[in-house]
Amino acid sequence: MKQTDIILTGLCLFVLSCANSGETAKPADSETRAPTVRVPETKPENSEDAVPVEQSISGGILKVRLTNFSEAIGISGYLVGFQDQHILERESPSSEDLVIRDLAEGRYDLIILAKQDASEDSPSLGRRISGIQISNGKINTLRDISLVPTIDIEGFVRSRESALAGVTAGIAGTSLQALSDEQGFYRIRSVPQGNHLIELSAETFQPARIDGFRVSASEDAASAISVPNMLLLPATEITGTGLYPESTSFSTLDTVLVAVAPSTANQFRIADQSDLNQTAWQSLVTTLTYRFESPGTKTLYIQFARDGKQLSNIFQTQFDVE
Repeated sequence: MKQTDIILTGLCLFVLSCANSGETAKPADSETRAPTVRVPETKPENSEDAVPVEQSISGGILKVRLTNFSEAIGISGYLVGFQDQHILERESPSSEDLVIRDLAEGRYDLIILAKQDASEDSPSLGRRISGIQISNGKINTLRDISLVPTIDIEGFVRSRESALAGVTAGIAGTSLQALSDEQGFYRIRSVPQGNHLIELSAETFQPARIDGFRVSASEDAASAISVPNMLLLPATEITGTGLYPESTSFSTLDTVLVAVAPSTANQFRIADQSDLNQTAWQSLVTTLTYRFESPGTKTLYIQFARDGKQLSNIFQTQFDVE
């Protein structure tokens, strides 16, 4: 072969090699590899032509926008019943939006607390927002939420014989609580506006509840709101759901009763006849007074529910009224 032919053959092989250099040989009997997706580079957030990036949401997200964010100090918050697990945090260091992430689908209540200024004795601000619906993969934004002055609530608790000291009184699902003193009085401080479930408990006694108790921002923040007086009965006397009179021997026309309800109930209705269909539901208070029209042997009927649903059986109790 001539030298010229050798050079031409080499050039042809070189050209063919260059043409095939863009393909990668697939190994024999190998699995098809997933294509590589090129992610465009994003510019800093403050850049005028920053590229928006879609976020993947795990669970649901609750976002809160306060109207008086800049006027409040030390803002904190949590979901009722999850005060150590689902806590409000700023969405970013430069944002005034507050968020709670990774929430399971369901309905929640939110507590928000803050101070008016940085002084040690600064008045408290707060808000309770009830019935927040969270859906998986979605952001629920609460807008125009204003923090208002909190209010103290106070009450009295007793046994049959005397006032009860050392009873824990608190807002269910929160860190807001107090102990009753030697005179049976308690005061829960800095309670935010909203509807609350108040629970009272003491060793050896049947717990008590006040459901749907309204704390209103229209009240004078310098004073306290009084809750109904509560009677605790020994737990050994409670045999199940129903009504229990304060007196074990006889009852007067105005009879003080203790209602023992299912744990999920937040309403009750009561009457001296078994047909309760025309009797209105009331927010559950486990200490109540019923007035009989006349003396004699009487029967009371009580039924419990959750928001007008999940109706319990009707329970009856007989009284000797003098």
